[in-house]
Amino acid sequence: MVGTVSLRKRKSNGRYRLGPRSRSASLGRVEDKTAAATASLLWDAEPASTLQRLSRSCENIMSYIQMTEGRRSHVTLLDGRVLDILIQPKLYAGELLDMVASHFNLKEKEYFGLAYLDDVGHQHWLQQDRRVLEHEFSKKVAPLELNFAVRFYVENISKLRNVQTVELYYLQAKNLIAKGAVDTDSETVFELTAQGLQASHGDFIDEKTTKELLVKSLSLPSHMLHKHSLSFCEERVISYYKSFIGYTRGLSIVNYMAIVENLPTYGIHFYEVNDKDGAAWLLGLSHQGVSLYEHADKTKAKKVYFWRQLENLYFRDKKIFH
Repeated sequence: MVGTVSLRKRKSNGRYRLGPRSRSASLGRVEDKTAAATASLLWDAEPASTLQRLSRSCENIMSYIQMTEGRRSHVTLLDGRVLDILIQPKLYAGELLDMVASHFNLKEKEYFGLAYLDDVGHQHWLQQDRRVLEHEFSKKVAPLELNFAVRFYVENISKLRNVQTVELYYLQAKNLIAKGAVDTDSETVFELTAQGLQASHGDFIDEKTTKELLVKSLSLPSHMLHKHSLSFCEERVISYYKSFIGYTRGLSIVNYMAIVENLPTYGIHFYEVNDKDGAAWLLGLSHQGVSLYEHADKTKAKKVYFWRQLENLYFRDKKIFH
C-alpha cells in the first residue's frame, strides 16, 4: 500500500487528507501493553519519579504506535494549500515528494524538496533515499510540519523548461519577499508588490480596490510597515501598479523574477556554522557554490567556493572538509 493514496478535499481552508483508512487490529494490543506498563510503573517506581517514568513510557508507546500505524503530517504547498497525509513507516521521502508534486502536475520535480524545522528552528531537507520517519523530527511538533519548496535554484528561470516550474519559483519568491526573508530596499519591495498584483489580478482598477487587495494578499512585508506608514506604502505600490497596465500575467511574472534574481540574498540557503577555531559564520549554498558570510552582513560573501573548484568536498557527522 506504500505510495498508493487517495486524497480528498476538506470543507475548510483547502486542506486535504487521506481517506478512508482502517485502524490496525494491533492497536488493541498496544493499549493492553500501555495498561500493563502503566501499572508496573505505578507499582514499582519511587513516588518522586513515577510521573517522569510514566511520561517517558507514554512517549515510547506513542513512538511505537507511530512506527506501526504511521504518523500524520501537514505538507504546506507554495500556493498556501495544506495536504494532510498519514505517512506510513515504509514510505520513502522520494515517494512522498512524488505524491506532493502530483498536485501541480510537476515534471521538473528535481528542483524541489520537502523541508522541516528542528527544535532550534534550523531547516533540514528530507533525503529522498531514506524513509520519511527515519529523519530526526522535532518531538515538540505533532503532526509533522513539512514544507514543499524550491531546494535547488537556477541562475535564472530561462533555464527551466516547464511553465509550471516557473510558476512555483515565482510563488516561492513571492513568499520570501512577503516574509522579509530576502534583503532588499523599500522601493524594490513596492515594485515587486505591484508586479504581483498585476500577475494575480490584472490591470489597476481604482485605489480603493488596490488597497483592499493589499490587505487580503498580505504581500507587504511587516518590516516595511515598521519603516513607513501604511498610507505611504499604499501610495508607492499604487504608483507602480498603474504603470503596469496592459502587462500579461506571464510578462509580470518574468519581470518579477528578473528583479528578484538580482537581489544579493535570493537563491541562497543559509546555515549557521563554526570554523575550526570556533568562530561563528553563515554558510550559504547556491547554484554558484558555497559561500561564507559574517552574521552582520549576508549581502557580501567573505569567501566563495565555486562548485567547479570543490572536487574533494565531503562531510563526516556535522563537519565539512575539502
